[in-house]
Amino acid sequence: MSEHLLEVESLEVQFVTRAGTAHAVRDVSFTVDRGETLGLVGESGSGKSVTAFSILGLIQLPGRITGGDVRWKGESLLGTAGQRRLQKIRGKELAIVFQDPMTSLNPLFTVGKQIGEVLRLHRGLSRGPARERVVELLDLVGIPSPGAKAKAYPHELSGGQRQRVMIAMALAGEPELLIADEPTTALDVTIQAQILELIAELQARLGLAVLLITHDLGVVAEVCKRVAVMYGGKIMEAGAASDLFERPGHPLHEGPARLDAEARRRPAAAHGDRRSAAEPSRAAAGMSVRAALLDSDRPLRERDAAARAARARKGGGVLACLR
Repeated sequence: MSEHLLEVESLEVQFVTRAGTAHAVRDVSFTVDRGETLGLVGESGSGKSVTAFSILGLIQLPGRITGGDVRWKGESLLGTAGQRRLQKIRGKELAIVFQDPMTSLNPLFTVGKQIGEVLRLHRGLSRGPARERVVELLDLVGIPSPGAKAKAYPHELSGGQRQRVMIAMALAGEPELLIADEPTTALDVTIQAQILELIAELQARLGLAVLLITHDLGVVAEVCKRVAVMYGGKIMEAGAASDLFERPGHPLHEGPARLDAEARRRPAAAHGDRRSAAEPSRAAAGMSVRAALLDSDRPLRERDAAARAARARKGGGVLACLR
């Protein structure tokens, strides 16, 4: 048996469109070991979520996996035999928390019924024990009055509570690996910190491995021991999180990584929250990342602007300029 829980090797994913073939993921390789947190970080559109969906077999046309392999406990999850195996373990041994719980939860069913469906499908529980376990899971993720909240519909909960419901649903199958795809994107800063603390606490309590997908280097600094940085569908560098912040190997990450490393070296306010020193660095890091990305993408943006101008000169009108 492989020593790694999850192995992604030379993964290639393409999307065929009318404008051509988009290489969303290019030669991506990494591993996740039992009980560890790996941060997969990069700008929006760098291929992070596509990589996660590829692991779970959720890539649909016009997308397709064109190369590489995904192995779970040493056995491939690709091909016909791999897909059959994935059907059995997805949601049970492998689980995911999606970015936006409001669009991931079904608005027509109570949250308790949706979590209960996972329990009945993957744990084989009957209706009564499933209801009891739903309350236990909601309590585990810190939702107050879990019995009452189990009867609530998604729109009756706050954003933070909906994300906690998504985490409870992911934990219902008792997975060994939790993939958290930007779990704090739609939340305010205070709720973001609570969700990250919850994931870290659950990992320590349940022995989970976590693949944390984010574009926030501050999040990586707080919760990840290893990190892989994606840009343009490729992993540009990978290693210990401390090395990334102290000695970044790619120019794109040097500025924000240095800012975050300096902030983490500064002691937090004597009577303030332990996250107070990290928050300014997150904002500075985010601004530096955006500036670096805009600068690196300038040739592409200039080319697109020239193309729009050319279409306008040919008489395509306003709609042609916007395409």
